[in-house]
Order: sequence, then structure tokens, then C-alpha cells
Amino acid sequence: MVIGSQELQDPAYRATLLYIIRIKALLEKSPRIEFKVKVLRSVLLILLGVFAMISGEFDDSPGMQGLGLILIISVLFFLFRNRRTK
Repeated sequence: MVIGSQELQDPAYRATLLYIIRIKALLEKSPRIEFKVKVLRSVLLILLGVFAMISGEFDDSPGMQGLGLILIISVLFFLFRNRRTK
């Protein structure tokens, strides 16, 4: 991604970039925070999968239920795979 001068003049864009840089620097300093972010991300994705399954049930949509189930299983798979390799 090439950042032009037009994007850098936008204060919201600059603030977002600075925020991302600060979060990245904070994560590099503390592995405990990185672990908490991974757990929070996993929990949010699992909740999103549960929401997809419930909304698919109400809408009588088996595809949405399947996508929710695939999301939950993939999050759990990658969470335990990474834990087992450490």
C-alpha cells in the first residue's frame, strides 16, 4: 500500500496510523498483552460464530448455521494448534 500525501493530510487517517503503531509497539514489549489480545480475539470470533448460528436458525438458513459452525471450529483448531506447538 502506497501512502500518498493526500492521505497523510487527513487527521483521522494520521490518528489511526499512530494508534496502530502504538498498539504494535505495546504488543512487542509485553507478551502477556499479546496473549490477552489473542484470547479476546478468539472469544469475539467464537461469539460471532454463535451469533451466526443463532441468526441462521431464526432465518431458517442452513448456510448461515454452517458458516457459524465452521468459524467456531476453525478458531478452536487454530487456538489449540498454536498452544500445542509451544
